[in-house]
Parts: sequence; structure tokens; C-alpha cells
Amino acid sequence: MEKKKKLIITLLCISLFAVASKVLAAEWHRKGSYVKNIENWHQLTYTGSVRAKKGNKMAQITYYRNGRYLNGAYAFVDSWSSANYDYDSRTVWDSLNPWAAKTTYRYDL
Repeated sequence: MEKKKKLIITLLCISLFAVASKVLAAEWHRKGSYVKNIENWHQLTYTGSVRAKKGNKMAQITYYRNGRYLNGAYAFVDSWSSANYDYDSRTVWDSLNPWAAKTTYRYDL
């Protein structure tokens, strides 16, 4: 019986970690460029991803807490560049303090 309990607990733990790696995703597209904000399954980090297509303006996402800049991802392709796309990604840690200010983000696409 003890082995059965350990097996069930192990399988339960594995299934919890096998869940999709993102909980909340917000995504915006514009003419081949995009901005994504993903809150990861453990809800302690946010991952911002941006992709800019040549000919579009810069794509960016910036993270703030208490109005203070934390980090950001920026992508831009110059008209003279041979590249068609630029990509960038950043991960920001959230605060474990329940009374801390919220982590917010702004995007431009």
C-alpha cells in the first residue's frame, strides 16, 4: 500500500509540472510584427517577447513596478538591413510580497 501512495503522489507531482508552461498570455499583432506577455505557470515571472518585421516601426514591451522601470524587450529592423525580422525576449521576476506594488507593462507595436 505504501508503494502505491508514493506512486500516486509522484504521478500527481509530475502531472502538475507537465501542465502548459504559460498561464496567461496577452498577444498583439500588426502586419507581421507582434508583442507577447506571458505569465508563467508558477506565477512568479513574466516573459515579454517582441518581433519586428522590416518596414514596421519598433516593437517593444516594458515592465514597471511602482512606476520604476524593471526591464524590457525591443525589436527593430533598419531599412538598410538584410534581415527581415528582429526578435527580443526578457523575463521579469514578480514580487513575492503580497503588499508590493503590481508589476505592470506597456507595449508599443
